[in-house]
Amino acid sequence: PAEAAGGAGAATTPAAPRTALAPRRAPAKTPARVAAAGARTAPARPRPPAGVVQRAPVVLVLDPVLQALPWESVPGLEQQSMYRMPSLAVALASCRAASEPRRLDPRDAFFSLNPSGDLGDTQQALEPLFLRQPTWKGTSGRPPAAAELAEALQTRQLFVYCGHGSGEQYLPAARLRTLRCSAAGLIMGCSSGRLRPPAAAGDEAQGAVLAYLLAGCPAATANLWDVTDKDIDRFTAAVLEDWLEAPGREPGAAVDVAASVNAARGRCRLRYLNGGAAVTYGLPTLVG
Repeated sequence: PAEAAGGAGAATTPAAPRTALAPRRAPAKTPARVAAAGARTAPARPRPPAGVVQRAPVVLVLDPVLQALPWESVPGLEQQSMYRMPSLAVALASCRAASEPRRLDPRDAFFSLNPSGDLGDTQQALEPLFLRQPTWKGTSGRPPAAAELAEALQTRQLFVYCGHGSGEQYLPAARLRTLRCSAAGLIMGCSSGRLRPPAAAGDEAQGAVLAYLLAGCPAATANLWDVTDKDIDRFTAAVLEDWLEAPGREPGAAVDVAASVNAARGRCRLRYLNGGAAVTYGLPTLVG
């Protein structure tokens, strides 16, 4: 029966019986929920130090005034694999000719060692290394014939020159540019990689090492300025040993040309005066 409350005629309906509330169940611990919870509580993973980041090779296209500076030896760039190109047009033409990095066999090489006959210490230091390679061909202590050099550059995969200058006195640049070269060059004469400033504004720099690139050489390592013989002999031996006899390298593994040049600079007693002179022109190239 209704009960009067709050005045005449006011009535209330009986209250509905209360029901017990069921306890809430915790959400199921699915793998996704567990992973999400762990992500919220786990500390952020630290990034690797900048010094161990593996970067791809860099190709420098430098202004004719800036190309004389050893950018490859600037602190912070010493471990970076770097190549040089005289202009963007030459770089693009070379890229079209080689869609992927060239890989060269260092056992297929020709050398010209002490062609002038007056670098006896250089010949004594490097000749044992050269003669240990049973498949290498070349000359020691005598000037090579122009036809001999032309054939080697077109049929071999590696050309090593250890003499005065760039070797232009034995194979003129005008003739070199007409060849279809397949060999990468290690041109270790004084100022072999030096480029002359352009004669007029807007022109490109000129130099013997560019003749190798225009003839089709995938890469050419040369010196920006004059160097001392004993230090550059140590550098040359270090580069070739890395290509030919590197201990601990997996069978069939290849090494980047510019990376070998970077490592070999440390073998020079005057790392920046002599080792810093060596730079690599061309496109990224592998040896091994």
